Amino acid sequence: MNIYQFLDHSEQQKTYLLRFLESHHAEYLPSQKIMDFLSISNFKLQRLIDEINEDFQEHPETKKLQIKIENKHFIYCPNLTEKDISYLKLAYLEKSYLFLLLQELMIQPTSIYSFSDNFYISKTKAYNVQQELIQILAAFNLTIKGGKLVGDEIIIRNLLYNIYYNFYHGIKEPLIEHMDDRAKQYFSKLKTELSSNLPVTQRLKIFFFLFVNFFRIQAEEPLVDFISSETVLVSETVPEETINNFFTLFDLSDESSFQEVNYANLFFYAEKMTDQLPAELPHANLKKVKKNTTQLMKHFNSFFNDKYQVQLEKHYFAKTETEIYRINLKWEIFPTPVNSFISENQLSYFSEVYPEYYQFLTNYFEKNIKTIDLINKIALMYDYLFAFIISFPIGEISSKIYICVDFSRGANYSEYIKNNVLRFKSMNIIIQTTLTEDTQLFISDFLMPNLQCETVVWKEPPSHADWQLLGDLLVKIRRSSEVK
Repeated sequence: MNIYQFLDHSEQQKTYLLRFLESHHAEYLPSQKIMDFLSISNFKLQRLIDEINEDFQEHPETKKLQIKIENKHFIYCPNLTEKDISYLKLAYLEKSYLFLLLQELMIQPTSIYSFSDNFYISKTKAYNVQQELIQILAAFNLTIKGGKLVGDEIIIRNLLYNIYYNFYHGIKEPLIEHMDDRAKQYFSKLKTELSSNLPVTQRLKIFFFLFVNFFRIQAEEPLVDFISSETVLVSETVPEETINNFFTLFDLSDESSFQEVNYANLFFYAEKMTDQLPAELPHANLKKVKKNTTQLMKHFNSFFNDKYQVQLEKHYFAKTETEIYRINLKWEIFPTPVNSFISENQLSYFSEVYPEYYQFLTNYFEKNIKTIDLINKIALMYDYLFAFIISFPIGEISSKIYICVDFSRGANYSEYIKNNVLRFKSMNIIIQTTLTEDTQLFISDFLMPNLQCETVVWKEPPSHADWQLLGDLLVKIRRSSEVK
């Protein structure tokens, strides 16, 4: 899902340029490299830079910034941050006719004539905007007919939610003027009700989720046949009264209300705001989620049993399976866009520090996940990796690294070094006070050249470079252990 396609084309290119510059952390980038990345000419690049510099001056938050050109061929933007880009991309969104038309369609049926009148553009311009929006929506199996968004209502709501959440963040609250007094009061109260027991990002997710649902239900576009289970989900972190009060804003039938409540609470489950979920929910996509989860966990179990002769303990397996189910549910029902530049090279850290999980997932993806594009494939692998790392102790499966720490300054200093070495906890380190036949690494302030293990000799105290070299050496030892 590329939410930047709802920006006007020039603003898309500006956003990509800003993100590219930010991702390179104020490096001096050859202009040709940027032109190749954006597929534009030098003239177009210069124009984009001039326009962005003007945009910087229009916002108090970004006035300090400027994209600079050195020696005619090197471009950089010192002090540019993701925070700065967030302000600009929201400004770009709010002047995009594609977004403005989509927003109007979210609220109410909208013809090109009413859109033209409301935003003071020609009928021809309004028609062209609608045709371009129809082309974009086709990728989501959505379209516009009779001035209304047509297609799977869940996809419509998820698309709208992702646009609002990823562009607006906590900068401002949109469309309050389109709410009646009861709705304004509800959303104002919502922020205080959730403030004490949820992180701010989760509060914003709930706000924008209910915000989109409000306008879709108000536009008489309720969910149909989403979940017909008789079990109503309950969230521990979102008060039941908060959800019930939301649906009193509408005159819904009992069936529609039931569908909407379960849909909302399923979102809370996917976002880890609750751990309660019925074992079986009669919906085709949810059955697919269950099937995919079972398949992955079956491979996970057999992979580690065959390769490491490890029988996974039931409570670790169950916890991991729950997290994998939650990830699959989110990707299937509530997919989110990948907004950062990611590549397979960025996975190299995990291949070194968590080689067991990385090897398993690489094999699994090659055999079972072939239909998604590279960026989403990498993002999904990240999600799975984090779930395994958090849910399943690496010590259950990975080789231990035995390290003897012994400094001449004495026991207290040696203990200090031990505690710092243990910060590499992902390496499954066992600290020793004396050398044994298991010792793989000896760390000290004096040299013993005849040891049958790796040796690190440090000054007191070790420098930042020393710790970096230790990390590299631990990776080397881990790899040699895996080969054996």
